[in-house]
Amino acid sequence: MKKKIKLLIVFIFFLVLIICSLVKIKKTNNLENRLIFNLYENSNNTVKFNVRNNSNQTKSIDLYNTIVGEANFNKKVAPGIKGEFEIEILSTSDVKYKILFKSKTQKPKNLIFKIKNSIKKYNSLEEIEKALKGTTKRGKRTKYKIEWSWEYETTSTNNLQDTLDGENIDKYIFDIIVLSSQI
Repeated sequence: MKKKIKLLIVFIFFLVLIICSLVKIKKTNNLENRLIFNLYENSNNTVKFNVRNNSNQTKSIDLYNTIVGEANFNKKVAPGIKGEFEIEILSTSDVKYKILFKSKTQKPKNLIFKIKNSIKKYNSLEEIEKALKGTTKRGKRTKYKIEWSWEYETTSTNNLQDTLDGENIDKYIFDIIVLSSQI
């Protein structure tokens, strides 16, 4: 009888351990999902910032979540697809602002960006920063739509690079940082 009780206690102990491990994994995944700003929860792929005097706000984006049209490349950005996202700033006071980007993972080399209705193309989000600054009045909304594409089969050199990037880069995640200061 004592052996059965000991075995039961050991069994219950291991069962509790397994359940605790599963709960911890689920909490970790939920936290990670909250940190990556999922644009599908937002209508029209808009990342919104409410700015005020001397503020610094950051939101992370997985570029896959901004794909326009259907794409199922194992949850990866791949050659031949494109997308867009919009940055919206709502000011609670008169401020000067600038938008910065910080890559958290490696960007595919042939992925290009442009500001909607502009002909200039940028090889990185960091290059766009110079065009994403200005001043805004209290209560005014300022919007920037960023379009991106990964052209497919442009040159043999690019094709080789696309293959390497497609095999080695799982996600392109970056931060959008909005800095504002009083005018």
